Amino acid sequence: LTACACTKPLDCNDNNACTTDSCLLSSSGGKCTYSPLDGTACSDGSLCSSLDKCTAGKCTGTLIVCDDKNVCTDDVCQPTTGCKHNANTAACTDNNLCTNGDACSGGSCVSPSKVDCDDKNVCTTDSCDPKTGTCLVANNTVPCTDNNFCTTGDACLGALCIGIAKP
Repeated sequence: LTACACTKPLDCNDNNACTTDSCLLSSSGGKCTYSPLDGTACSDGSLCSSLDKCTAGKCTGTLIVCDDKNVCTDDVCQPTTGCKHNANTAACTDNNLCTNGDACSGGSCVSPSKVDCDDKNVCTTDSCDPKTGTCLVANNTVPCTDNNFCTTGDACLGALCIGIAKP
């Protein structure tokens, strides 16, 4: 307790929003007293807490969760700036079995390479099933050349490039 003189204006202010400040008078003078204001709303000055309230004469809050549910960021909270989501280079999965070497970059999961399903046949459309990683081949009807100068009107039929014999 701090001594206070009660013959002049008292300054028992402890600058704590979670206490009631007062001076107790006695025959020998006065003393400052501070009573907690438990349950009173306050601000602890941190952007990393919420629902701040006075408890045992101190302002405390519930820590906030900064998790953005992104494996490619490290989530931190700074009392003066709040939540930050810093990009990392952790391993990840893009949930696409047609990609290889998934890793975090710039806050996103990226893949440096893809499964090569190209069968080098112009008469097929090649793709990869992202759920299974299986190469899929479908026949198409795009124009082509059978490299035979004795044919004309070359077109894909089935998985073959076929031309009609010139008369």
